[in-house]
Amino acid sequence: MLALTLVVLSQIGAPQGVHLLDDAPLFAQADAPPPLLPSAAPASEAQVSAQQLQVDLDALKRQRPGLGGGIALVSAGGTVALLGVLYLAVSSAAFFGGGLNPFLIVGAVCLGVGLPLVAIGVWLLYNRMEERKRIDDETKSLREQLQRMRPTTPQQPRQYAPPPSDIPPPQVRGPDTTILMAQF
Repeated sequence: MLALTLVVLSQIGAPQGVHLLDDAPLFAQADAPPPLLPSAAPASEAQVSAQQLQVDLDALKRQRPGLGGGIALVSAGGTVALLGVLYLAVSSAAFFGGGLNPFLIVGAVCLGVGLPLVAIGVWLLYNRMEERKRIDDETKSLREQLQRMRPTTPQQPRQYAPPPSDIPPPQVRGPDTTILMAQF
């Protein structure tokens, strides 16, 4: 429960784009190609910008937050909460006389742990879905720019050519009679 509280508190004060559970840090400029010399031809300037667009696409791909943490929290929390509900149902059906029984305690603890896990998982999924949508829109825009920059030459479909007929047939030989057989 303490770890769960620390996760929530660290995510409340986190700036936008910072994710705690399953995202790798972003180092987009480490992959950037070296700049060309100013004496390069104008055609290479388009290539540099296409390369930069590709670097940006790769950076956005790495920056896109995953949904695994939220899904794991929702599924684990839902399972624990369901187990708590079942224990509470068993305790209410088995012990009508009141009092404190073990099934009631286990059910209350499971429900108390499971429901916050589900709530945090749903919250993470909601926040990450917005971030993923924003990154997907930027990625789509960059891909469209990249497609406009690259020349689109129609490729000719491949023509089927049958294999040449001068291939010799496989050589088949009979059993080898020079093998020495051992007799007992």
